[in-house]
Order: sequence, then structure tokens, then C-alpha cells
Amino acid sequence: MKRVFNTFAVLLLCLTMVFSSVTVAFAADQVGKSGNIVIGNVTATTVEVRWRAVDGVKGYVLYRATSPDSEEWESVGKTSDRTLTDKDASPGTVYYYKVRAYKLEQGIFGDKIDVNGNRIYGEYSKTVKAITDPNKVSGIKTTDLSGTSLTLAWNSASGAKAYQVYQLNAATGKYKRIANTSKNKYTVKNLKPLTEYSFKIRAYHKLKGVVYGEFSPVFTVKTKPADAQNFKLSKSTSTSYTLTWSADESVDGFQLGKYSKEDKEWKVVLNETKETSYTVTGLEKGGSDRYMLRTFVKVNDKYDYGKWSEEIVGGTIPKAPVNLKLAANTDNGISITWDYSDNAAGYEVYCREENGNWKSVGTTHNNHFSHANLTEKKTYEYKVRPYIGASDSKIYGNFGEVVSLYYVPIEEPETVYPDDWDNTGIIGYLYDPEAKCFYTADDPWQRNFGYNEIYDQSASLVAIIIETCRLKFEYDDRDWMIQLWKGNYGFILYGAEIGIYNKPKDRTLEHYDCATDEDMLQMEMTLYEKTQILGVDTWVKTFSRPYQRQWWHTGFVLGNMMANARYDTDLRLYARITMRDYAMLAACEAAFREQGFIKADLKNLAEVVKAEGNFYTTNGLDISFFWT
Repeated sequence: MKRVFNTFAVLLLCLTMVFSSVTVAFAADQVGKSGNIVIGNVTATTVEVRWRAVDGVKGYVLYRATSPDSEEWESVGKTSDRTLTDKDASPGTVYYYKVRAYKLEQGIFGDKIDVNGNRIYGEYSKTVKAITDPNKVSGIKTTDLSGTSLTLAWNSASGAKAYQVYQLNAATGKYKRIANTSKNKYTVKNLKPLTEYSFKIRAYHKLKGVVYGEFSPVFTVKTKPADAQNFKLSKSTSTSYTLTWSADESVDGFQLGKYSKEDKEWKVVLNETKETSYTVTGLEKGGSDRYMLRTFVKVNDKYDYGKWSEEIVGGTIPKAPVNLKLAANTDNGISITWDYSDNAAGYEVYCREENGNWKSVGTTHNNHFSHANLTEKKTYEYKVRPYIGASDSKIYGNFGEVVSLYYVPIEEPETVYPDDWDNTGIIGYLYDPEAKCFYTADDPWQRNFGYNEIYDQSASLVAIIIETCRLKFEYDDRDWMIQLWKGNYGFILYGAEIGIYNKPKDRTLEHYDCATDEDMLQMEMTLYEKTQILGVDTWVKTFSRPYQRQWWHTGFVLGNMMANARYDTDLRLYARITMRDYAMLAACEAAFREQGFIKADLKNLAEVVKAEGNFYTTNGLDISFFWT
């Protein structure tokens, strides 16, 4: 009996296989092609696809690609309905879709399980294209708000090419487009103070026509009180100055803010005042301060403040510069120099040709100026006036004396150097017979390579044993570094250096450029060394380098390293550097404090040189320091 059952089972299986193959062949012929495929609703991240139903099929599979000729179509999903939504689309993207119907293979007991291997597909439908919207704009805020303008900013919308900004018209109650912009911010102007305004924004792109995203939620903001008007320095003398501004009937008063140099923060010096002027008296020549002004409106004991004005500088007239004279005749012009005016931030130079009209020929932060492209054997007259402040808030002092100069190009006089020294400057060093020290030429080859810490780390390889100090600060939208060195330089020299360097703020590599001619600063330095007199440690001056405009001030003297080594503890450096303006002075002073320098009185150098520690002091735009 068992044998008979097995034979019957085998026979039944064979018949089933034959019947199934016939059924499969028959079913394949009966799976129709989906037609009338169309795109329905489209958003930034969804695409609805519809098609005509096919009779007698189990379901449909929808496919997607980013090119109609793609060989890699991905399945979006399956459905028994005649519509399917792609919920995984990206904003601002072109997609192509096609669909095909399917039936299932028949098993012994009916349809097999609905998996891809058991499906019998019909033909693909035609291909249709859809373009998703850009994302909905979000995160609207104001980044700058005043009484008459505001700046809207929002998050960048994925898939957006540009944006449309709409503003509510209070009279009609309808929104009107006020701007198209490719940026994710826009400034609205000509507004009224203390008024509410409503905005909405939508993104769009241009992929086969303009496609808009959804509007953002409505953003409502109220403008501030009217801005302060005509805020300026109206009067300045050698000991006082006066600030003035205009009254506005729509505001209740003003606040005047002053920047505290001591505390490094803004403080209110006039609060809730109705006055329209502010006078400071009893000042020294060249003194200056920074101010800002804003309005306010008081409603039910609550204050609504206006926007702070731009900074202006209030200060006294700097003293007229003296001792204006010829510094040098160059190959194509004249270089002049003068004595520094206390606290001056810079100077404006005027020139006229043989009693002609005076013309401004330039400004400088230093006490010298080179006037190029002059005519030989011609007389030029010069005068200079100092200023404090910067940009539109410069306060000018009086002109100093007039100097008349006759231009004839001459060569610089030769300097006497030791016969065995390279007085051409090719090596990069010259000799000062008066100070009896070597120093760097004005524009040595080293200037082409900038500076970074690797140079210091490699110094010992060439027997340079030195101590260094790096003073880093931000100024003029750049990173600056003043670096100090002292110690042994090879086997026969010892001395000191001061270098001025800067680099762009976006340069992440800690490599600095040597200061350009425009960025050089006035500086001087004196090196002291320890010696013993009658068994007592005594500090004596090794050399001094003059107060002059430099980017790299140096001095080196002969000394046998093996027999008379000068280590960093045996050398102490005094120096003075003049900053461009008070902003630079404040930034540099902070750098000294960060490196452990203590502010102290440095007038008695004979006593300071004996002290342990690092000290600095300021006087006007000068910062003097003692580095041990």
C-alpha cells in the first residue's frame, strides 16, 4: 500500500507542474499594460502618480529614476489601487515614473505569496515626469530692526533657486509681492516707526518653468521708535568737544552710550534725556572717546528703545605736527618725516607745486610719507595735519609748518661696514658702527617667507638657542602677531628681534605674512645683558636700535657662544611700539596681558631692569614693555 501511494504522489506532482506551466504561460499573456499614467499632487517631498486600472491583476509596482534613459530604476512601492504616492522625494528635483501591473503564479491551493519572485508582470507604462517643489520657508526672523527699516532673514530652503517676499497691505488686507531675491535675507525700507508689518515668503526654482513652494507662516514684527538723527561732533577745541543730534516729536527722549576703555564695554552716560547735545571739557589735546545714541518711547511705564546709531568719535583737536623735514630723495619722489603728535591716529599730507593750489596727496598712520612720481628739478611744498578717529568721524588738528623741498633724485649715502661684512645686504644683514651691532636690511630676503612656529622649532638645528614670546590679537579684520626673540644666534652672535606679522582671518593655517610697508609700525628697542662687577650681578646696555618704522627690528653683537654664552635669562629687552589707533592699542594691550605682562611704571629703567617679571605701560598710542 505504501508503494502505491508514492507512485500516485509522483504522478500527481508531475501533472501539477505541467498544469502550472500552462497556467503561467496563459497568465503572462493576460497581464495588461497600464495606461493613462499621470502625475497628481506634488509637494516638496511627495509625488502622487495615477494610472488606469488593468482588469484581473493582483497589483501594480511603481518605479522611479532621475533620467528617462536611466538603467537603474528603483521601486517606489506596490499597491492594489490605481494610485501611489512617492513619499521619499527630495525638494527641487526632477523625477521620472513608470508603472507595470502584475499577477501571481498559481500554487496548488491558489495564488502564491505576493513577493517579487512569484509575480508575473505586464509591460511597463509610458514614462511621466514630475518636478518637486522647493521646501517651505521656515525660521523667519529680523536681524536688523530700526524705526524705518528691517532686515528679514530665513533658513535656506532645500531645492530653492530664489525667494519671493510678500508684505501685507493694511489698507486692502491683501499680500503684495515686494521682492525677488536669490539670498535668504531681504531689507525692507521706508517703513513707519512703531508700526506692525506682516510678511510671508515662498521659495521657487526654474526647472522647466517656475515652480513655487508653500508660503511660510505669516511673520509679524513691529518697528522701533524713530532713529536718532544728525548725530555728529559739532564742535571741537584743544580741551573740549560737543556732540549734537536732532529731536524727533515722535520720541520721548534719548540715551547716550559711551565706550569705557577701562572696562572694555559700553555704558550709558545720558539716560532718558530730552537734551540734544553733550559737552565734555577739561581734556588733554588728542583725547577721544566713542559714542552711540538711541531714542526711546515710554508707554505705561514701559520703554521701547530705538536702534543704536553708528559709532562716532568725540575728541579734542590733536596738536599740530612739528619738525616737518626731508627724510630722503628717492629715485622718483620725496620722502618727508615729522615728529609724532600726541594721541594722533594718523596724518593727512597736503602738497602744492610752486605756489599752486594745495591738494591732499594721502594719509598715513606713521610719521613719514613718500610722495612718488614727481618731476625732477621742481619745487614742492608740504604741510601735514593730524587726526583722531577713523572713517567718517575723523577729527582734524591744525596744519603744522610748511616746508619747501626741491626735488633732485639722489642716491642714499654709503655706510661704512667692516671689510669682511656683506654691505650689499644680499645676506640680509648690515652693520651699525655707532651701536656696534649687526641688523637686518630694510627688505631682506627673509621677508618673502612669512613666519610660523616651525621656524622656531628648527632653530636649534643651526645652533640658534633663543627664547620667544608671541603676542596675538585681532585688528582691522585680520589676525596680527608681534613676536619677540632673544638669545644666541649661532656660535658667534647674540641679540634680540621684534617682528610684525599678520594674516587673513579665514586662513586657518597658523602661518603669518610679514607686515607690508603700509602695516609697518614705529618701534625702538634696547637690549640689556647681565655681567658681574666685583662679584655683583649688574645689568648693562648691550645696544639700542633707533625709533623708526619697521616690520622687523633686530640687533646682534659678537660673542663667542662656547666661551661667553648669553642665555635668555642673561638678556632683557626693553622696547616701544606705536600703534595705529586706539583700537589697535587696546587689542595689543590685551595680548600682553594674556602673556602675563603686568602694567607698571617703566620710567626708571635702571630699576625696572633689575626686577623679575614682564611689564608694560601705555602712553598715548605707545605701548612700552620690558621682557625678561
